Amino acid sequence: MHWTVARRLTAGFAAVLLITVVLGGFAWIEVRSVADQTRSITGDALPGVQAVMRATAMVSSNRAAMLEHLASIDPARKEAIEGEMDKVSAELTALYAEYEKTISSDEERALFAAIAAPRAAYRAARADRFLPLSRIHQSAGAMSVFDSDVEPAFARYTAGLGALVAYHHTSAAEAGREVERRVAWTSAAMAVGLLAALIISGSAAWLIIRAVNRALRGVVHELSGGARDVTAAA
Repeated sequence: MHWTVARRLTAGFAAVLLITVVLGGFAWIEVRSVADQTRSITGDALPGVQAVMRATAMVSSNRAAMLEHLASIDPARKEAIEGEMDKVSAELTALYAEYEKTISSDEERALFAAIAAPRAAYRAARADRFLPLSRIHQSAGAMSVFDSDVEPAFARYTAGLGALVAYHHTSAAEAGREVERRVAWTSAAMAVGLLAALIISGSAAWLIIRAVNRALRGVVHELSGGARDVTAAA
């Protein structure tokens, strides 16, 4: 097939257009992926860490309230402290219910489920063994229960919450690394694609100029030959 100037122009522009379309499609896919990873950080990991840290603070607050309950000698104050602890526990239950709705993986669900037993043990040690002794000012017995029952349950409970925090930190870090990887890959692909487009367009321009020059040289040669013939005939 004879490659005319028109065909070379068409082929060159078609190749550049194809590269542009491919690069555009690739960039769109990668941008969507980066957006998904960003949403996993801002919509799941960070709110998850905030919720679990808030829960940890509330659990620690109730633990401190137990010691205040033990130290108080005023029955009315003891009753008020118990009311405050019950309120915090109710808020924790509501917080956990809202958190459960945001769980996005089986691993996270398993970690969340793992805090149920330590929480139940912690609350039972407080309500069934510690508070009854503290109410009647049995400080030594209450403190013994606190050390033997409450503290170990509290440690297991907060360790479970810590595992959830670590999970969200790891998820955010992985999502961040994936964003960086995709941005780097997209940048490299765009650079290669633009270089290929430049090479193709430059080659097409060189071929077109070469063909045009060849055609012009042929025309000039024919005109010069015709001029010499006319001169000789004259």
